[in-house]
Amino acid sequence: MLSIFSDIENVREIKITEFENQIKAWSNENSIGVREIWNELADEHFDHYNHYKNHINYMVLNSLFISTFSLFENHLNRIAELAYEELKPSIKIVDIKGNGELDTCRKYLNIVCNVKSANSDFHKWQEIIQYKAIRNSIVHNGSVLNRAEKENLEKIPGYPLIKKYNMWHTPKVVYFRINQVNFLEDFIKLSIDYSINIVYELTH
Repeated sequence: MLSIFSDIENVREIKITEFENQIKAWSNENSIGVREIWNELADEHFDHYNHYKNHINYMVLNSLFISTFSLFENHLNRIAELAYEELKPSIKIVDIKGNGELDTCRKYLNIVCNVKSANSDFHKWQEIIQYKAIRNSIVHNGSVLNRAEKENLEKIPGYPLIKKYNMWHTPKVVYFRINQVNFLEDFIKLSIDYSINIVYELTH
């Protein structure tokens, strides 16, 4: 996932440089001002420049984060399935009701398989809940964290991550953009560490 972002970032820098060089070359050959330059240049060129300059980063990071979170959900579900096959308890995963598929797998591992690190109070799970709020906002709410205006944003699930990673966002009704690759890096590390802890308990 991270290599994909690196490759796209390289393409982005090349495209921005190409367009800026076109502007410089065009302006050197013409004596009109900057405003007239924008009027003379084709709208589609400006749209492409604006896309690469201001939008492609967060669009790619959003997409990669959603994909990474889905992989984590699938991985935890597979761990729960393997635990069921190995331990053969009378209770199945479908018998457990959680707050979504991810929480259902966690509850199954904790309650049925007695995995302590799958407890809802475990600090790594509390971090995952914050990432889940970001994921759900992107997928279900157009990157809006809260529908109603709130003065105290700190109480909104997901907002601590927006603040931690200095994401661009609007006030009160929080529309945000993921603009830091370390947000993705840290989630990948968190999800791997969380999974490793669970697997270690199941196998020791």
